[in-house]
Amino acid sequence: MLVRTCLSTLAILLVANCGATTTKPHPEKTLVCHFGNDLPKLESMKSQIDAASDKAAIVSANKQTLLDIAEKSAALNGSERQEDRLGCKFLEMETRVLLLGLPATEQDNSTFEAALTATNEMIALCTPQADQRMCSAARIHSASLFSDKAAEQLYVIGEQDADTPINWQLTLNTAGGLEEHIRENWKNILDNESDETTKAAISRSLLASLCVADKGMVSINRRAGLAINRVDGKFVPFIEHSGKVLAQGAIALDLSPGDACYENTEDFDCMNSLANQVHLVCERTETAIN
Repeated sequence: MLVRTCLSTLAILLVANCGATTTKPHPEKTLVCHFGNDLPKLESMKSQIDAASDKAAIVSANKQTLLDIAEKSAALNGSERQEDRLGCKFLEMETRVLLLGLPATEQDNSTFEAALTATNEMIALCTPQADQRMCSAARIHSASLFSDKAAEQLYVIGEQDADTPINWQLTLNTAGGLEEHIRENWKNILDNESDETTKAAISRSLLASLCVADKGMVSINRRAGLAINRVDGKFVPFIEHSGKVLAQGAIALDLSPGDACYENTEDFDCMNSLANQVHLVCERTETAIN
């Protein structure tokens, strides 16, 4: 499961710099966005999540607290100081991203849309005078949210029990959507990022998504040959779809610089060669982490 926030690099540096914002969206309820209080809470929860073997369970256990922080952080009336608006929106964005780590049964597409909306609103506040550390975090999320969602979906499908039939419509649509997203967006995102530190973080984030997708698609390919997963008795050649996803990822992240196959991904051998580059990088990354 992908639970990615950008809290740790900001917690110590920013807590002292933001004030409290009070708004009254409902007559009976006063909501207070207090960056200095809520950022350490989020940092503590993120540490618990990172250390847990069942990360979704920790997110679920803290769901109401996260929702409360997100709600009060979003409840701005437009009269706040710019730095307070930025800090509150940052809190909402990070909280919404954490909520994407909820078990699949506890979220729907609105959870993703809320995270995407908060991220886009955060980016809209990023003027040249804004805190660029917060804005860097927003650009990292913006670059990876869709990929994270699709990769997680493929991973969940791959992890299903062997006696559960693969939903091929969902699987093929998810893989196709991810391949198109990578092909049309990843290289442009990286090329347009002027800050080298942020660009490196985005690259690592996209690679992490690709590796989660790779793990899920490897499992799907193993199960594709089972009788339960044949359609009208015919084998579904999912390896072609997974190969396209990985090949486009290898090109966008430039995992094989100067490779002639970058221009010939329709050739199966080229596609397979680029996909293998992803397998190797993901294996090395996982080994390094472990």
